[in-house]
Amino acid sequence: MINISGSIRKHEESSVNIYQLGDIRKLWAEYDSKGYGYIDYKDFWVFSSRIALILGVKTQELLDFETKKRFLKILDLKVYEDVGKNNIFCLNFHEVVLSLSRIAVMIKNNNVPK
Repeated sequence: MINISGSIRKHEESSVNIYQLGDIRKLWAEYDSKGYGYIDYKDFWVFSSRIALILGVKTQELLDFETKKRFLKILDLKVYEDVGKNNIFCLNFHEVVLSLSRIAVMIKNNNVPK
């Protein structure tokens, strides 16, 4: 017998749900239309704001420059140099999703560093 309530609870407690992941993938494709898995670091400033909205961060919080800088610092992403896709400095999709998942768990547990 399938435990539906347990499955629903597990889904609700996940760091990034399947719908959010779909939204993240669609948004990433706007910046990485050829599917290389990397976006330019310059594009990431706008991308990160849009992704934060998907994860439930309030718009007014993103308008604050210091809050935005703190969010990017907490992401703690590696910047790659010249991956051969016409991006000199870029970020990797999988690392971004993992970092966003980590932050989503922190937010849900009210454990975000100051």
